[in-house]
Amino acid sequence: MASSKLRSYTFCPTLLLLWLNFSVLLSSSASIAVVFLLRHTPTHFGWALFTASSFSFISSLTGLCSQFNKLCFVTTVCMLTVSLIGEGLGFLMLFFREGASIKFLHSTRDPREAKALIRVNTVLLLAMFLMQMMVLVTVCILQSCLVAKYRGLESQREETAKRRSKRMAQVQEESLANVAKMEETKSNDLDERMKAKYGQWTRPADFEV
Repeated sequence: MASSKLRSYTFCPTLLLLWLNFSVLLSSSASIAVVFLLRHTPTHFGWALFTASSFSFISSLTGLCSQFNKLCFVTTVCMLTVSLIGEGLGFLMLFFREGASIKFLHSTRDPREAKALIRVNTVLLLAMFLMQMMVLVTVCILQSCLVAKYRGLESQREETAKRRSKRMAQVQEESLANVAKMEETKSNDLDERMKAKYGQWTRPADFEV
């Protein structure tokens, strides 16, 4: 009953996390492809963008796998934090320093195509940043709800255990009282039988001097 309640309680957040992680997975794959479309052998700045997108890819893949094998909460949060930092820095550089980014990338394509690809990558990094921020918030809320739910279940188990122990103690007391009553009635019956059996052989005159 408790496991079924927990599954129904976390069904909608789990679906949301699956959708967000899958979207980030596709967006990070597209971002990696854009880096190599700008230049087949990326520069240092290109490899930095590739690293940021790769962390996003790994983080989203980890999030998808954690839905099935229940990965550690701390590991998921660390992966999300690292990918968020990379996406944020990459977006800020491409958005506010577009001309410098084109120079750092040394793209072999036409300047218009290079600018268009950089803007596409900027949009992808922003989308990944927002989606993974939602993933982080959802994961934290879901974890806190699960912890609260488990604590409630543990308190209910403790209460039921206390009630059972009280009932067992009452049953033991009643059984001991019943045993004492039975022993008392047996002793009374034995006394009455002894009196009935041996009382008739004794006379008051026998004890007179």
